[in-house]
Amino acid sequence: MEFKENERLGTRAIVPSIPRAAQCSVRTDYEHSFGVKAAQLWNILPKTIKEASTITQLKISLGDFLDKTPDFPPTQGYTARNNNSLLEWNLCNLAGTLDGGYGWSPLRQTS
Repeated sequence: MEFKENERLGTRAIVPSIPRAAQCSVRTDYEHSFGVKAAQLWNILPKTIKEASTITQLKISLGDFLDKTPDFPPTQGYTARNNNSLLEWNLCNLAGTLDGGYGWSPLRQTS
């Protein structure tokens, strides 16, 4: 895995793509692997968290970020609007459905 600096977004993880000719099950396993998911999660973090200069500052910034993120775990017998993952909240944000059905703007940060 490589990292690339982006002036606006901070450090971004670059995940090598898997060949399209790869078997479907191999592609699925790759897309769900720790390395790919970790890079995707890193890339959705705000630049201010990625630029923390100490581990303590990183922990505090990450804690504040997670405190502002909704937590609506699926409940048996009820229909879930999403699977409650940070990656899915980010997809809601990118798709323009900012409230994810909950009246909240996911991952919108205030400085």
